[in-house]
Amino acid sequence: MALIQCRECGREVSSSAKFCPGCGIKKPKPINWNAWGIILALFFASLIYNTFKPNDAAKNTEGQSLTTKNSTPPTPPTSASSVNPPAQTPSAPEPKEKRPQWFYKTVEEEMGRGKVTTATIISENSLRFGFPYEGEQWPHLVLRSHPKFGKDILVNIDRGQFLCRYDDCHVYVRFDNEKPQRFNASGPSDHSSTTLFISDFSRFLKGVRKADKTYIEAEFYNNGQRVIEFDTAGLKWE
Repeated sequence: MALIQCRECGREVSSSAKFCPGCGIKKPKPINWNAWGIILALFFASLIYNTFKPNDAAKNTEGQSLTTKNSTPPTPPTSASSVNPPAQTPSAPEPKEKRPQWFYKTVEEEMGRGKVTTATIISENSLRFGFPYEGEQWPHLVLRSHPKFGKDILVNIDRGQFLCRYDDCHVYVRFDNEKPQRFNASGPSDHSSTTLFISDFSRFLKGVRKADKTYIEAEFYNNGQRVIEFDTAGLKWE
């Protein structure tokens, strides 16, 4: 028979004693914590395993769904447009280049003598002069009927100077591919250098009526001879 220490008061007692003679505690034999530790460890391990154990039925179902999903490729949606592609609408023909237009204007003369009628068209090409008239500009060709001054042909520019000598002022005009014709010219009464009057209205009008292109060659101060091109087709002049 072995002697052990009481787990309560520490007095030596017999290992088979049911009571401690010192403190009277029942079963004074010390508790074997190592054995209890192993038991508790096994208990908690079993509890954790059962809690997180995967469901076999769910696992099998998931596996089957994955197998089915991976083995059968998805069918792309079918629409009417994919089966029968829409017929392509033929593109509209490109519009022809729009020709320059004559601009018409009729106003009452300030003194009440009658109506002033003009037909104006802008040049096809532009002019560029040197200092101090630099910059791009498009001359204007004007046909005018005035109750006081009669019928005139005017060529206007924004900047620069028509070179018109008092004893010999003229321009050359070519209608389409015809030979150039000489027309006398003159400056305005206010001595402006940006307007030139061309004489012989009837001859000029006759040429313009049957021509698609009208070319006017004039001389400019410090810039020499320049040719101005007008698309004069479609003139409506009474």
